[in-house]
Amino acid sequence: MILNAIAEKLKRQSKDDFKGRHFEAWLIVQAVTWYLRKRQGDPIWRG
Repeated sequence: MILNAIAEKLKRQSKDDFKGRHFEAWLIVQAVTWYLRKRQGDPIWRG
């Protein structure tokens, strides 16, 4: 029973960790995309 509880906790924790990492990766991709567009002088980014 104790092992079951520990296994559940670890499962939940790893799921949350994965969500966090996925979100971090998405942010990095967005930042790189923004930087590349800005560097290329995309008309959308010209104020």
